[in-house]
Amino acid sequence: MNRSSIRQKEVVSEHAHIVYNEQALADLNVEPDALWSHADAVSPDRGARGTVAFFSVAERELAFKHYCRGGFPARFTHDHYFFYGTRHTRPWVEWRALCILSDAGLPVPEPVSARYKKKGLLYTADLITVSLRPAYSLSEYLSAHSLSREMWRAIGAVARAVNVAGVRHADLNAHNILLNPESNSDEVAVVDFDRASVGNKYTSGHTSDKALARLRHSLDKLHTQNNINFTPDEWRDVVAGYRAG
Repeated sequence: MNRSSIRQKEVVSEHAHIVYNEQALADLNVEPDALWSHADAVSPDRGARGTVAFFSVAERELAFKHYCRGGFPARFTHDHYFFYGTRHTRPWVEWRALCILSDAGLPVPEPVSARYKKKGLLYTADLITVSLRPAYSLSEYLSAHSLSREMWRAIGAVARAVNVAGVRHADLNAHNILLNPESNSDEVAVVDFDRASVGNKYTSGHTSDKALARLRHSLDKLHTQNNINFTPDEWRDVVAGYRAG
C-alpha cells in the first residue's frame, strides 16, 4: 500500500474495505471487526467537521475520526465523497502519510486502522489512531499561556521534519499542532494529515513553504480574533527552528 515498514493487512468485504496495523492490533489483542465495533459505538458527530471521539481497548485510548465535508460541499452532503479508487480515498491518503511519518520517528498519532464504505459512486470514511491526549492544541494552549523560545523553535523544526520525510501537510495550523505540558519532554506533535500529499523528500530550507505560511496565517488570525500569546518575535523563532531542522 505504501513504502512504510509498518506491517499492514487489508480486509475487504461486501460492506467495507479496512486496512490495519497488524502489530497495533496484536498489542491491543483485538480483531479488526471487534475494533470497529468499539469505534462505531462511540461514533463522533457525523455532522461536525473535524470531530473526534475517544474509546479504549485493552486500557489504551484510541481516537476515532469520521471524515466530514467542509466548505461549500457540506451544503450538499456531510460525509460522502466521490470514489476514484482506494488509494485516493481520504483515509488511505492520511494512513499513508502517518505510516511514513511514524517510520521516520516523528511525533504523529500511531495509525491503527482505516476504513471506507462504498455505495455506488460514493463512499464514507473513518480512521483510528492512538490518542495523544492529554495534549492541547497550540491554539488552546496559547489562549492562556506563553511558550518558550525553545518550544517555538521546536514547532518550526517539526514542520520542517514532516517535509523532509516527504509529506506535505495540507492545512498546518494552530489547531493541529499539539503540545503536552504534562510530559517530561518538550515534544510537539502534528495531527490531521487529511488530504496530505506524499512525494519526494524535501531538502530545501526556504521558509516560503506553503505549510509554514498557513501556520503563520492561522496564528495571526487567532491573535487578531482571540488575542492569543503570539508575536512576530516568536514567529522568528519558528522560522529559525524550521531552517535548522
